Amino acid sequence: MIAGGRRFRRVLGGLALLATLPGFAACASVVLTPHAMRAADVPIEDRERAVSNYAAAVARCNEFLASPFRHALPAGQYVLDDGQGLFFETAGGTWPIEVRCTGWGDVVQWFGFKAQEGEGGFTVAACPPDRDRAVDNGLLREKHGYEVEPDLVADLILHETTHVVSDEGAIGFWKSASYYLECVFLWRFDRSHSDERRAYSTAEEYHQFIQSVGRGEAETARLLAELEAHIAASTDDACHHVPAPAASSPPLPAPAP
Repeated sequence: MIAGGRRFRRVLGGLALLATLPGFAACASVVLTPHAMRAADVPIEDRERAVSNYAAAVARCNEFLASPFRHALPAGQYVLDDGQGLFFETAGGTWPIEVRCTGWGDVVQWFGFKAQEGEGGFTVAACPPDRDRAVDNGLLREKHGYEVEPDLVADLILHETTHVVSDEGAIGFWKSASYYLECVFLWRFDRSHSDERRAYSTAEEYHQFIQSVGRGEAETARLLAELEAHIAASTDDACHHVPAPAASSPPLPAPAP
């Protein structure tokens, strides 16, 4: 989960468990795929821009994954399928990263967060102008309806993918319960939460990478050295700049060579 404000309340712990109940997250649910975006009930230029921005964000994610800035995620690449959506492929297997716009995402956004990780992907909210969830959603827009640049869309995708791949966060009933109990009773969220440290480490790596885009070799080397120095000085209760243990295995086999 990425925090987008300070409207966090203790009641969120109880509400969050609703996300694990059958059918709740499916309410008004749309899976965000290029096909769904092209079928949205909005002007054609808005549909095509949504698809283009999503594809550009995925391309930027792959640039980051291929760079020396990546540490917390395993080596791999994203594939954006027109009908099935997003997948994260590694040598050891593939994770579906299904992005959904749901009623539960609306609740999460009301409490000041951008997205909520879950089993096999993450959930976002509907956003103004509220025409069609396939294009007017928290993946591609911010809560007031302004379009988000692809580089920021990539930031969200990478953060939530880290949750899914590492099996850390509100994923399934028991992990969700544990996640929100830590929020409520230890008052931890954002990077202070034990299940957020790896995801925020990915964000740190990505932010250094983005600063290097279009810069010369000397500036890229400086930014990389800054990141390496940060990692060397980090403590385990602040950052997790290493991939999750191998026990967090992908649910799908690796793609055929």
